[in-house]
Amino acid sequence: MPLLWSYCMSENVRALIREKVTIPGTRIFLAWLLLVVIPVVMSFAALNYFLKEYAYFSEEGKLAEAYNQLELYKNSLVVENFLTSRLPYLERLQTTASQPANLAALKEKIDLAVGGNTLLCLFFDQQSQRVVAMPDRQIDLPGGTLPPAALFKRQLRFLYQQGHTRLPTMTPAETTAHEAEQRRIALSNQQLFKTLSPVTLQTNRVVKNFSAQYGGDLYFIYFAFKNPSASPEGCLAIIRGQEFSTEFMLKTLLPQFPLCRVVARELDIVKIDTDPELLHGGAKRRKDRILITVAADQRFIRHVLHDGGMILKNNTDRNVPFLQYHLPLSSFQHQFASVERGLVALAALLLGISGLYCFRACLFGVSFTGSFKKRIMLTTLVAAIFPFSFFAASFYLHLQYGEFLGKINLMQHVNTRLAFMNNELDQYFANLESALVLLLQQIDKNNYQNEEAVQKIFAEIGEQMPISKIFLQRLDGLTSREFAGRFFGQRKDTNAAIENFFPLRTLQLLKEEEPVERARQDILKVPGDTIKISLVGKSLVSNGAFYILDQAKFPVWLANFKIIDKDVRGRHSVLGLAFTRLEAPSLLADFLKKSRFSASGFQEDYGNYRIRYAFFPVENTGPRQIWQGSGHVENAAMKEAAGRARSEISVLRNKSGVEGIIVSRLNNGIPHIAVALAQPRGLVPVLNSSWVIGLGSLFYLFVLLLLSGKLLDLFFVSPVTELARSAENIARGGDSWSLKLATGDELEQLNVNFARMVIGLQQRNMLKDYVSEDAYSDIESSESQSLAPGGEYRESTILFAAIKDFQSAAESLTAQQTVELLNRFTTIGDRVVKANSGSIDKILNQTLMLVFRENPEDLDSHALRAARAAVQLAESAKTQGFAGICAGIASGTVISGRIGSYQGKLDFTVIGNPVNLAARLKNEAVESTTGIIISGSTMRLLKGVGRVNFLRRCSLKGKAREYNIYELIDLRES
Repeated sequence: MPLLWSYCMSENVRALIREKVTIPGTRIFLAWLLLVVIPVVMSFAALNYFLKEYAYFSEEGKLAEAYNQLELYKNSLVVENFLTSRLPYLERLQTTASQPANLAALKEKIDLAVGGNTLLCLFFDQQSQRVVAMPDRQIDLPGGTLPPAALFKRQLRFLYQQGHTRLPTMTPAETTAHEAEQRRIALSNQQLFKTLSPVTLQTNRVVKNFSAQYGGDLYFIYFAFKNPSASPEGCLAIIRGQEFSTEFMLKTLLPQFPLCRVVARELDIVKIDTDPELLHGGAKRRKDRILITVAADQRFIRHVLHDGGMILKNNTDRNVPFLQYHLPLSSFQHQFASVERGLVALAALLLGISGLYCFRACLFGVSFTGSFKKRIMLTTLVAAIFPFSFFAASFYLHLQYGEFLGKINLMQHVNTRLAFMNNELDQYFANLESALVLLLQQIDKNNYQNEEAVQKIFAEIGEQMPISKIFLQRLDGLTSREFAGRFFGQRKDTNAAIENFFPLRTLQLLKEEEPVERARQDILKVPGDTIKISLVGKSLVSNGAFYILDQAKFPVWLANFKIIDKDVRGRHSVLGLAFTRLEAPSLLADFLKKSRFSASGFQEDYGNYRIRYAFFPVENTGPRQIWQGSGHVENAAMKEAAGRARSEISVLRNKSGVEGIIVSRLNNGIPHIAVALAQPRGLVPVLNSSWVIGLGSLFYLFVLLLLSGKLLDLFFVSPVTELARSAENIARGGDSWSLKLATGDELEQLNVNFARMVIGLQQRNMLKDYVSEDAYSDIESSESQSLAPGGEYRESTILFAAIKDFQSAAESLTAQQTVELLNRFTTIGDRVVKANSGSIDKILNQTLMLVFRENPEDLDSHALRAARAAVQLAESAKTQGFAGICAGIASGTVISGRIGSYQGKLDFTVIGNPVNLAARLKNEAVESTTGIIISGSTMRLLKGVGRVNFLRRCSLKGKAREYNIYELIDLRES
């Protein structure tokens, strides 16, 4: 309705309505409070709560991570470990030809890489045929001289082959020969450098030893160049602790451990021996950080106090190094904490601007200059954006909080799983003892002397249990069996000596006649070995229980089981002793193969994480030829964690920022390390990304607004648009309202009202045929809602035209035929008058009163238009079968306007002397040839265009004076 009626409004009125719509201030501020203030405030309240909870729960994890970093830093400060970390850099050094000058320059590069002047650098080629020694002449060696290079050929050749040989592929015989050669070289190095113990050189780590002759600590660094452009192929560098720069080590480690520091405390080192608690540290909370202090590694402390040498300072109060970790309190916070202030400032600015806009709307109204659809969409956006932002922020924080708690539950799950694994391993070990006893009970007095029967039982035991060796000791001999692939112990090591001695000795003791007199012995003299056993009694237990023997490098479990004659009582019932050997590698390999980890592929899904498990041997597990690990042992991150050989929890971050958790658990009982790597699986890290959640929320909002727009367009905008289009069609002259809306709401009622209004308009349009065009134009141009009588002076030409001889023609016609005749004449007149910019003022009997007003927009004068209309009307009437017309034309000033009652009928017409004169001239035209009579004023206005004949000067009825009348013959128009 407003759209339709706007066509009837002036531009000023429409602009006023469009530019200012008053809305009550209470509603505006209530909407502002509900749609803007509350969502923003609640969003920040939820954010603040989340940040506090996150900081509270993350503190424990960050502290654990800090202690892990301190342990790494503590381990990295051990000189041999630091030098080991420099091996990759040394291996990448560029080499040149083996000229003395080139080797001297290469030695300087090595010195710079290790942080001190090397005592000796031995450069060798691939086969160690040529070994070049580059000593440091500036180092004073009061205790002796350096050994010649030729003595190192064997060692270097062995190390080069060891670095290029896969030990797990070696046969047992090759392994035995390799270990024997390694021991000989270690003893040779001990003799060359006068160290306290044999020097077993390694290809992947730096070896430390002590030599009083060379002034203290010695570090042996072996490495092979990765891409040698020429000889040499590798180098063996020896550096003294005195020449090593601790400051260089601290500077090198600073980028890797930016929050770790080394500080000194003045302590009495004599009291430290009696009171080790002096080295204990702790954590202290400060304003902006938590300061964690721990004691440094004893090896680093000794290196600092002795400066890598042998001499300790004379005074007892010395600065003992401690390690500190500066943990910022900001590290407990979520990443949103860093931008919280900026977001608060932005929100405050937003609230201020929106509040000012609401205040302005209350004072000056709301501007509605856009389309209806845009206003609806803008209103929907404003109504949705802030609540949506609140729920989006709450959803994101909920995800972050859930992810954070998920990590805590994840670590608890992994720790619990690994703890259960250790319990299952202990239970598995206990089950082995029970199974071993049951299987060994098959040996009795009937078959213990039968070699074949005993070997068959041994084979059955070996199939069911991961033992490496088993034999039956009798007084008259023994029956033994070794299981290939499980036994790689040395035939002449201490364990072997014990195995050869204890079974027979235990059997002898078991059969010894009473009374028995024995003295406790902690030192056993065995031919070729002196063995110290802390608990000798355990080795004499013969009930099948395993006991650990840690005399050698690798732990071994042994078990004794008595073979007895049940029919004999006393000591004579013992027939023999079954001896079983079990090694850690085969034990772990068999257990993990049968465990639930293996059944699940050493991985599982827990929540949003995929957990991979790997079990690695450690240094004292045993020969890696037997067991190299189980599970995902090829994973680089898990390998690195296993290489640190300690229990820890660390966070792993990749380049894209996705976090993983590595949990390592070292088992010293059955030596191995279990590593679990938990990483988000599938699309979880992508979906939990802040950018993805933000973009996803925006995309969701876009889709939501798009769908809302479509629905609004379907249910509101389209009906209103159709209403506007139909109303515009009516306003442009349409006469029907065909729009059907079955929405069942206000729009349907509006459409019904529009249809009723159009019916009223149609009825009003019908009245146009009963009034003149000039009357209708006057109504359209009126700015008032009511039409009062009134008029104005206008220059016009009045034309009265009637059908010639109408009375005589009408006498022979019926009423219907008469009406038809008049309609035909009126139709001709209507067409002609419109063609000449005039209007039919009245129809009087058979006479048409035509008015031609002066109009600045018309090029022709009103007199010429009236004359042309008269000529055309006469021609058309004759063409249509009429006898002709009688027309009178007069020009002059008339009163044009609304004539009538103020409260009754009005007639839009003209009055004045020209009107009366034209009517009188029409009567005079009966006797003229053309039937068209014009007045003198009209003739003058034609300005020679009209061809006229002066008829006469006559007096007209009702006129006091005489008028010149003229007959219009034709018009001289081009």
